[in-house]
Amino acid sequence: MSANPIPEIKSHVYVPTILTIIWFLLGGLIVYSKWPFTPELKINEIGDALAGFFSPVAFLWLVYGYLQQGRELKLSSDALRLQAQELQNSVQQQKALVEIGQSELAAMQLAMEKQSDQEKEKFRPVFFIQGQGTGSGKQKVIRVTYTIKNTGSTISKFEISSENLLIEPHKYEIFQRDQTIKFSFEIDALIEQNLTITCVYVNGEGVQEKQTAVGLPERGSAIHVFPRFERVPV
Repeated sequence: MSANPIPEIKSHVYVPTILTIIWFLLGGLIVYSKWPFTPELKINEIGDALAGFFSPVAFLWLVYGYLQQGRELKLSSDALRLQAQELQNSVQQQKALVEIGQSELAAMQLAMEKQSDQEKEKFRPVFFIQGQGTGSGKQKVIRVTYTIKNTGSTISKFEISSENLLIEPHKYEIFQRDQTIKFSFEIDALIEQNLTITCVYVNGEGVQEKQTAVGLPERGSAIHVFPRFERVPV
């Protein structure tokens, strides 16, 4: 495709124009050389002569028009193809921009959620449990004393319980930050099993939450070791 199609189209006019001028010059020379005999020609003979003279010129410009139309159609087709390619490139660029925008939005949303979670963590407690057995392993029921410390936010309506235990849940109206609470549970000494502790409370934002921890029994002891608490749906 030419970089400047308009001059290319006009340049093709020169050839038929020059041929037409040459043809008219030849015709003029012939008429000039035969001019003494022109008055003797009849009207129909003059018409036939003019028709024969102009027929090649008309045919020449007819062929030129056909070729020129083909060139213009090709240029138009190339222009449309170029516009289609540019439109496709524009669509791809817009698609890439949309994907970048979606990635940035997802990253921003993730950052906001992370920040929100960090803000919520300020109002949640952090529990640590330690225990000490006070009974003999030969007894059927052993009382085990545990201490739970809250190193997080102050909470209210704190309740600690377990499905494995033989006494009622322990309830406390307030569990302050850095406070330690001591409580005792009775467990079946004849059955070695994991001990699940459940803590229900209202956090610093006034939302009720629940955390659980699974204690693993130490070999040869009634004590359970609690690795960590995990938050679960209420």
